[in-house]
Amino acid sequence: MPTIRLTIAVLLFTVPATLCAAPVIGLSWWIDTSPHSMRMSPRPLFETRLQDGVVVRSVGNELTDIHSTAVETFATRNRFRFTGSLRLDSDRGEIGVTFGSRVPFHEEFYRLRLSRGNCFLDSTTSDVTVAAPNPTATIAREMWHRFIIDFNTARTPQVMVKVWLESADEPGEWNRTVSSVSLASGFTGCFGCWASGGGLKSWKDLRVDGVALPVGAPAPVRMLAEQTVVSVGDPLIIALVGRSPKASRPRFEVTDPSLVETNEAGQLIAKKAGVVGVFALYESRRLGPVWIKIDPSQRSDASQTADHVKRGEFTWRFAKSHPVGQFVNGDPWVVGPVHVVAIEPATAMNGDRMLNGSMKDPRAGTTMQGWDSLMYGFKYSKTRFDADLNVGKDLSAQAPLILEGPCSLVSVTSRYDLAEAPPTLLSAAVLTVLSEAPRVGAFRPPYIRCDKSTYYLGQVRTEKLLNLREAPGAPSFDLLKQSIAAPWLDHVPGWLGRFVHPERNMPDYGRDVSALLGTVSLRLNTDAPLEDKMGLLIAFLQIGIDLDAALQSGSGWPSDGGHSIGRKWPILFKRFIFGESIWIDRSVVLFSEDDSTFFVKSFNGEVNRGLGGYGSEQVGVPEWADRNWSDRPPGRQSDVDWGANPYRRCCTFNSLGGHYLSSLALGLSAEWQWDVGFAYMDRYMTVEHGWSRQWDNWTAAMWDMHR
Repeated sequence: MPTIRLTIAVLLFTVPATLCAAPVIGLSWWIDTSPHSMRMSPRPLFETRLQDGVVVRSVGNELTDIHSTAVETFATRNRFRFTGSLRLDSDRGEIGVTFGSRVPFHEEFYRLRLSRGNCFLDSTTSDVTVAAPNPTATIAREMWHRFIIDFNTARTPQVMVKVWLESADEPGEWNRTVSSVSLASGFTGCFGCWASGGGLKSWKDLRVDGVALPVGAPAPVRMLAEQTVVSVGDPLIIALVGRSPKASRPRFEVTDPSLVETNEAGQLIAKKAGVVGVFALYESRRLGPVWIKIDPSQRSDASQTADHVKRGEFTWRFAKSHPVGQFVNGDPWVVGPVHVVAIEPATAMNGDRMLNGSMKDPRAGTTMQGWDSLMYGFKYSKTRFDADLNVGKDLSAQAPLILEGPCSLVSVTSRYDLAEAPPTLLSAAVLTVLSEAPRVGAFRPPYIRCDKSTYYLGQVRTEKLLNLREAPGAPSFDLLKQSIAAPWLDHVPGWLGRFVHPERNMPDYGRDVSALLGTVSLRLNTDAPLEDKMGLLIAFLQIGIDLDAALQSGSGWPSDGGHSIGRKWPILFKRFIFGESIWIDRSVVLFSEDDSTFFVKSFNGEVNRGLGGYGSEQVGVPEWADRNWSDRPPGRQSDVDWGANPYRRCCTFNSLGGHYLSSLALGLSAEWQWDVGFAYMDRYMTVEHGWSRQWDNWTAAMWDMHR
């Protein structure tokens, strides 16, 4: 087999490869948190090092209250024995291990802590009782200490702990115990390390039921293709994920060298149509192959030029002809720099009101806008309109709008019959200005101010879609596609965001947005031919691309009645289908469906902190309350009366059946990282009937058939 040079993109994990010879639990990622915060640290804080000839996990900084959680050990356990060794080299610091930890997703954990010569067992859960030490464990500096944390619901809902010098014999008595009513149902969470203060803190031989936790273990080295379908003339870009930075450079082989050629830069370029396999020879191993389909179509035809482009009722006119084209969803692009001399429909004045504006790269997470001076109604518009943000007014050949790529120009039309009721906008369209023509199969980059990286059809993992049996009355793919094909403007947080939802493009109310997206998701996973699904899939992924960019740029959708419901699943689905990491930092953002759900708990003998009228018989029940977590104090709107808040039945979880069922069917409930939402969805579907059960009857029928 001939060998060919191949330019590669090498992606490196920030955690070192494991040196532990013992078997490991899964392929666990360790996530570190910033000091005094449940937020994920932007850089690793814990490291793997050699100490006394043994591989240990350690941290030597002065940071306080930092966690490192093995997030893929997340599970519910009715029994476990957590063992290992800890070493604290200074009285200025503290060291510990955590179990039943939901850090960084929630500030919930149990912890064994060694500090200033003593050991402690504590928890963020307030309904626990910690017994006095028996006997007292004495902690020595610069000495290894063994620990055992034992839990078994078959014996008693109690955690028992031993700590002793590694050089001494194991004591017969338990040092400390902790008990809790909630422990009767087992532990849910991860295992991890905790540290605070100065000096070196070290851990070694961490095991759960005798199986070693990985010492910062990344996934094994594997090959990934940037695109599994490319066009003739495109480079083949292979990522070697998990490769050590000190490892030798890999060699590559291809199965059919007639399909590719190597350019002067050493890149492998698709030469003619066919299917080619790529192997990597790496550290005496042969990885692969990665199979790549070469499509006969060329790059987007930059020879197609025009002095204007259209999308629906919108026309953008340029001072001269430029290369133009369309993304896979039909939105137009133009290669810049470009001078826009007119936008139709043009900005207009209706009395004192400016309407039909255009904005360049609108910002996510803010209500400020330049599209319409009466956006959000008379009460809220004056402090949230900036006329300078409307870049489309008074354009001409003498005063053009000059745009350099990459950027997005979002033009709108306004409702002339404006009343206080939303939405303010009638329609919207997006023109994307690029620095060069995209490859064939490009999705439109996000319309907001953000990284304008482009996704391609070749990255879409259509094999991940399911073929669930359809319930009777399934909506047509064409009808659903028409409902979501035009751009959705959904980057404005809070209930005011519905004023920005263009009436002709999308529903304005959150419940209706959520119900439609859930129906689309389920329809894409039914047993229909892929060719019937593709148009709808492209439109749905485009919404996910835009929502994900808004999320990463500062927007969010916390609980507020039915306004912000249903935005989480389209983001998770988009990441899943494109093969991206699905994990979302819950310490940074709240989604309405998560923000509003909780398990009823007892705190210091008081159920739900005395709020909502709950009794001990409700402890452990999945519940709903508007703004449950974002309110201050949390849970102040909770109520044991099912019908006390009408939003419970009219406008929230009656739109989410398609979201949760899709996630369950695709095996992504754990990646959602909010198990109470699934528990409450099950409860809701058992309690409710008729229109309040699901806004869409077909979704309810699919739930009954497949749940």
